[in-house]
Amino acid sequence: MTNDLQSTMPTALFVAYGGGHIGSLLPVAAVLRDSGWRVHVLALTTAFKYAKAQGWEPLGFKDFLTPADDPALLFADSLVGNDATDLVPLEESRAYLGLSYLDLVGERGEEDAARAYAQKGRQAFLPVATMRRILKRLRPDVLITTASPRAEYAAQLAADELGIKRVILLDLPDAYMVDRVASVAAGACVCVADRLSREMLLQRGVDDAYIRVAGNPAFDSLHAVSQQAITDYRAKAGVAEDGALVVWASQPEPTMHPATGEVGNPDLPAEIETALRQWASGREKDRLVVRYHPSEARDFYVSPNTGFSSRADDLSVLLNACDALVTMTSTVAIQAAALGKRVVSVDLSVFSRDLPLVELGISRGVTSLDSLPMVLESVLEEARVPGDSVADSGRAADFVADVIKNMFV
Repeated sequence: MTNDLQSTMPTALFVAYGGGHIGSLLPVAAVLRDSGWRVHVLALTTAFKYAKAQGWEPLGFKDFLTPADDPALLFADSLVGNDATDLVPLEESRAYLGLSYLDLVGERGEEDAARAYAQKGRQAFLPVATMRRILKRLRPDVLITTASPRAEYAAQLAADELGIKRVILLDLPDAYMVDRVASVAAGACVCVADRLSREMLLQRGVDDAYIRVAGNPAFDSLHAVSQQAITDYRAKAGVAEDGALVVWASQPEPTMHPATGEVGNPDLPAEIETALRQWASGREKDRLVVRYHPSEARDFYVSPNTGFSSRADDLSVLLNACDALVTMTSTVAIQAAALGKRVVSVDLSVFSRDLPLVELGISRGVTSLDSLPMVLESVLEEARVPGDSVADSGRAADFVADVIKNMFV
């Protein structure tokens, strides 16, 4: 694609947090880029290093600082200490926290902002002013985000205000995500991963003309894993030929639900992991593999028959290789289910009602850690019954990219 031709193509801005959010958007961004579009990726917090690892040159809040923001950065230094992680460059953490808090003060005043941050932490952020600044600087023809809160939601609000075309990717039927999308769906194109999400939007009054059932681009690569890669992974993990590989997909648990105020147990992920390690310790043929969420700053420790999957490991290979997956409400459960894997959900999280995996037919649920080993044994017996089908090859990224392109026809 020549530079002259590319200069006539539209500009797309993708905005996403880490984990499954950026994973859903980058495949679409790649399709547009390969079609000659000018593409910007604003990778928020933990998404920054992920996007870099995928070959992108992502933007961050730090790229839009002005000298007037220096007081906000100085204040951010007092916030970064509790949020420091090797996944987010310090300069970006300062910019994200400083600008987001500055917007919170602008929205609520100093006293209310301090109170909101003390209660909810970064869940209190809605940096519309900063996103307005970024959109005015980049001047994209279309904005694409997932259904995440905070900066992604703020980007949708700012783009709507500025008259910029908008696309929202709703990657799972989470009730709070659906509510959030419904509030900004008018005039946008909403690409949903499944028909249930579409029905939930319709129930909330969203016009069907705004909705497209597209699938989840993050799942497109699941089918591409070779049998040899699966065999090699299981062998490396030490699983016997007649053994089982169980994945614990961890995620952080807050002290309080950001919307309902329900009190959470931040120690819950560690307690689940301990229960699973105890289960694995007496099973020589089987293996447990622990996979932490990108935003978890936890140290793995060695115990019998338990291995570790780092962020550098290919999640698609891990999911294809496993027999069962245990999680609370991670979207990885939906990926595993798409591959026909058995899923056990520990329904003790404050988010369990937001993403009811049992009701969606995705998981077997437990509401007590004492029952976890028994339920896990049961699903492993089911997993050994032949007949589970692997998900069809997906082309969701191409579908979403076509939806975006058609907005300019």
